[in-house]
Amino acid sequence: MRKPLPPASGFLLSIFLLSSFLTGCQPASASPEPAPVTHAYSASDASILNPERGFFTPYALPGSAGFSPVRATGNTLVHLNINFDNWRETDIPQDVLDGLQVNFDDIRDGGVKAIVRFIYNLGPYPDTEPDASKAQILRHIEQLTPLLQNNTDVIAWLEAGFIGAWGEWHTSTNGLDNITDKRDILNALVDAIPNRYVQVRYPANIIEMYPNPADAASAHVAHHNDCFLSSNTDVGTYERDGTITVERDQAYLAELTRFTPNERQILCAQSAALECAVALQEMEMLHFSAINEAYHKGFYEVGKIGGCYEEISSRMGYRLRIDHRRLQ
Repeated sequence: MRKPLPPASGFLLSIFLLSSFLTGCQPASASPEPAPVTHAYSASDASILNPERGFFTPYALPGSAGFSPVRATGNTLVHLNINFDNWRETDIPQDVLDGLQVNFDDIRDGGVKAIVRFIYNLGPYPDTEPDASKAQILRHIEQLTPLLQNNTDVIAWLEAGFIGAWGEWHTSTNGLDNITDKRDILNALVDAIPNRYVQVRYPANIIEMYPNPADAASAHVAHHNDCFLSSNTDVGTYERDGTITVERDQAYLAELTRFTPNERQILCAQSAALECAVALQEMEMLHFSAINEAYHKGFYEVGKIGGCYEEISSRMGYRLRIDHRRLQ
């Protein structure tokens, strides 16, 4: 009969077997790493077809689809003026909401994005057609929330809209020209699409609600100007009463627009202020993202004559540049 190994011997044998196993599994010597390869790139000053920047094409809705040709014009943005005048006192019919979904589907298929404004009239000023009551506006925002949230991928940002002539937040026929009602409507719209910015026409309104520009940006509140270069206050866009001045408003916007989209319509009134030097200086200070290509044509003619049209086109919005990349 074989005698069992003493305990100590069995322990030594286990260590030997384990050592043999580990030795047998040692990897082969590693091959040298390949030398890194660096690719260098040259910067381009060309106008690049990038999303959410540049000139935009305006459309009036409700209406049929037809956004597919936009990219061929060199634009990646459309502006939707969605008019609910026929339903100022009622719910928006489901077939109208369904038709707007068809519009958004066509925008998606066309490879562009939309700037959205909801309105109840097309002016005129100062004796405007009616807007809707606050209660009706809030009800319409409630109805629109699923539509907005289902199409966030093709919505660049919203304009606050709804109130007053052209949805510009002035001359409300329902008494909504006050900061309380404006704040409630703005908050409802921000809540309806919390991952997009909502632009307000008047800097004074934004400053009253958010004295700190960083707080406005965090709340997804931004600015749009429907009368750029139209007068020394851009036809009331900026205030000038000794305390609320153009300089104060623009200093605030210069900070806010570092983080938020800033959009412009040019010349709602003819102005001698239309000069390339003036336009470029303000566009740079306020970090322009997008401009209406359709209005006012006088701006573009002066820009072409003055030689700044191409610079304006190429410098709107963001611009990313890759200097080099390194491959290991």
